[in-house]
Amino acid sequence: AAVVREMCGSGRSVDVLVAAAGTGKTFSLDAARDARQQSGYRVIGCALSAAAAHELQAGSGIRSTTIAKLNLDLERGDQRLDERTVLVVDEAGMVGTRTLAPLLSDAVMHRTKVVLVGDPKQLPEIQAGGVLAALAKRHPVVTLTENRRQNDETERWALQQLRDGHAEVAVGALRQ
Repeated sequence: AAVVREMCGSGRSVDVLVAAAGTGKTFSLDAARDARQQSGYRVIGCALSAAAAHELQAGSGIRSTTIAKLNLDLERGDQRLDERTVLVVDEAGMVGTRTLAPLLSDAVMHRTKVVLVGDPKQLPEIQAGGVLAALAKRHPVVTLTENRRQNDETERWALQQLRDGHAEVAVGALRQ
């Protein structure tokens, strides 16, 4: 609830949601989408891959596409951003800076609210990047930390170890 209130009421042009897998990110985005739409905003989403965009849309109800398709639609005039739009960029930690830059420039130009969602400790971007990690260090961040997906305490602990870069410890715990 606190994350949804922060994302909807921060007044910032960019919000950063850092959330590990299983912490309720999609559930929170769905609630934020509902609140924003009830307030007269249009909420759209995008992700680097079509699979991630589909997952975002299926789980949160946010109409979503790939970043490449959204950039192309904006360039052609088939899509538009404005001050009554909220743009959610899922898995933002995997998006290269050059891929994200045109989208963010358009959002700034049209005073569109941007929500960058991801986990800087997950898979990194392939191209030059680091936008999410850099913003997470320099910008107010909204976080979800409690794993709600895994019921087994050992699995939760092992996943946290894996996220923290301790793969051998995680695998050892799961083997036991």
